[in-house]
Amino acid sequence: MKAKWTPEAKKRVQAMTMQYIKELKEQGFSIRKLEKIDFNARFNHHGYCRLYRDSPTFILGISAYRVVDGWEAVKETILHELCHAMASYDSGHDEEWQGLAKKVGSIYGIKITYKSPHSIKAYEIAYRYVVKCDNCGATWRFMRRTKFIKAVADHHATNWKCKCGHQHFSLMKGE
Repeated sequence: MKAKWTPEAKKRVQAMTMQYIKELKEQGFSIRKLEKIDFNARFNHHGYCRLYRDSPTFILGISAYRVVDGWEAVKETILHELCHAMASYDSGHDEEWQGLAKKVGSIYGIKITYKSPHSIKAYEIAYRYVVKCDNCGATWRFMRRTKFIKAVADHHATNWKCKCGHQHFSLMKGE
C-alpha cells in the first residue's frame, strides 16, 4: 500500500508552510519566494528544497509518508526545508544551515535534524513484503517482489542463508 495525499492534508501543509514563512519573515529571516509545493509519495526522502543558483525562488517537496508519521513530523520537515530556502545555494547541511536550523527550532520548540526516521506505521504501509527467518527471527522488508520474495513464497529459498546459517524463511506480509 502506498501513502497518498488527501486534498485536506495538502491544504493543511500549504497553510502551515505559508504561516511559517510569514512568521520567519516577521522574525527577520531572509527567505526565498515559494514557487510551489511538490506533494509526492517518496518513501526514501521526507522532503526537499529545490533551489536554483541565481533564482529568488524555491520549490518545497514533501512526502505523504510524513503525514503518516504525524503532523509534528510534517512540521519538522517543512521547517527543515525552509532552513534550506534561507541558507545560501549549495550549503547542504553545513554550519550555516545548522545555525539556521537551531535558531528556527528554538522559535518553534522543536529540534530540526539532518535526518529523522519514519514511524513504524509508515514502514508498515511502505513495505509490501516482510520475510522472517524461521530460526532466529531476523526480518527483511522489501517494497518490490524480488527473486528472494518469489523463492520464499514458492518455498524454494534454498539459495539464500540468514546470518545464523538457517535457510528456512516465512513470508509474513505480501503474496
